[in-house]
Amino acid sequence: MKGNYRGFYKYDNERIHKKLGIDRTLFNIEITESIGETISGVVEDDLNTKGTPGVGIVSGTFHGGNISFVKQMPVLSSIGSGGELKTYPNKRHPKIYYEGIEVEKGFFQGFWKMKFGFRFFGRFLQIFSSASGTWEMQRY
Repeated sequence: MKGNYRGFYKYDNERIHKKLGIDRTLFNIEITESIGETISGVVEDDLNTKGTPGVGIVSGTFHGGNISFVKQMPVLSSIGSGGELKTYPNKRHPKIYYEGIEVEKGFFQGFWKMKFGFRFFGRFLQIFSSASGTWEMQRY
């Protein structure tokens, strides 16, 4: 399982794609540890396809062709009303949960979700709606 992977994620909500002006966000994952069924590594979204900035952490499991991991990005980002990506460098992004299967050796497909949540910005409360979609990644 150790190695480098390129992939993308898409939102289920087509309005988000139209607002962003893209149909998918690209990413690179490096699985640096694979001990038994446990995997961990780092992830970086492509900023040119409106990914979240920074190098994040992935941790999860891989067993019998099933993969499950949590993606934790260091910078909070959200999509503004005009489709611009807003970032909040002093806040962590909510966890994103990935589930999938190995379709072919080194090629994975699945679903992701981000749960509903909220954050305080000083005295102001910002609500983050849940989001979900599909993803794929290929070892290279």
